[in-house]
Amino acid sequence: MEDPGLTDLAGSEIEVEVKACGLSSFCHNQAVEEALKKKLSLRLPMGLEISGVVQRVGQDVSSLSVNDHVVGMLPLDSPYSGCSRAIILHEYHAARIPSSLSHELAAGSVGDCVRAYTALYYLAHLQRDETVLVLNAASPFGTMVLQLAIQWGASQVFCTVCDKDEQFFLEDVLKLSSVIVMENVQSGNILQKKVLDQTAGLGIDIIVDSGVNMFRVEDGIQVNPQLPHKHDVISMLATGGRWVTSQANLQLDPPDSHLLHLKCASVCHLFEHAWLLSPSRLGCYQHILKDSMEKLCDGKLRVHIQEKVNLEEVPDAMKSLGERWGKVVIEL
Repeated sequence: MEDPGLTDLAGSEIEVEVKACGLSSFCHNQAVEEALKKKLSLRLPMGLEISGVVQRVGQDVSSLSVNDHVVGMLPLDSPYSGCSRAIILHEYHAARIPSSLSHELAAGSVGDCVRAYTALYYLAHLQRDETVLVLNAASPFGTMVLQLAIQWGASQVFCTVCDKDEQFFLEDVLKLSSVIVMENVQSGNILQKKVLDQTAGLGIDIIVDSGVNMFRVEDGIQVNPQLPHKHDVISMLATGGRWVTSQANLQLDPPDSHLLHLKCASVCHLFEHAWLLSPSRLGCYQHILKDSMEKLCDGKLRVHIQEKVNLEEVPDAMKSLGERWGKVVIEL
């Protein structure tokens, strides 16, 4: 991939030599179009999660210096790609990392850290001794949510996986015992029963999904057997519960809204790229970067790098991202 021509730096911009770039399944096209207010025929960056070394700084940059090791994410409207040898970004879109932390680990974790912090801290407002359910938890994002929920004092952490292999992976890596396998269309009923049984019928305080089924099998529409139905998710919420969803086109029917109303529960939509698209919130984004990198450096957070690839192998790696438990990182 050819690098775009680098221009002179604006006062608050930095030039970063990219050392590693993390790959993630791209966000929902509808969400991207709504956020950018542009047509999708325009080029959008591939590889948003980067780590590298600062080469130049603008005259107004105060938080970073040349030769600093940094990690960050490119905004969706960036003209650069994380797969470039060098990029230009705003100083507050990146944060300094210790030189002892490898660029591969930093780039491989930053996107999922931003997403997990947004879900648990800023949207769900997790409190100590609350219960948490993470759906599709074997994904890089799911494992990050699980680790943070445990560290931040959740009393019970439940999770779902697609098959026995994913169950063994989580039990081995995170030593979890409350892992529920979603193998068929009846798994939603099993999930609801197990969760309510283990919470004495009180339900779950926080549910974080990676998508839900909008319809049931009896509606005659194909559904994903590994995902619960939206009404089942609401039924598992405790009084005052919070449901953090990645389902960009979620539609709630009147019975769903009525049940949420009776539970005094709420639905929060997860779109972590909003931090970079809203300059007034960059302080929160900086907090996420600095705290997550400190935890990663101290060994309090772990990221599973499943594969390291070069630029020529990126197209093949992108095709199978959704099938991987760990992260794919490009070495530059």
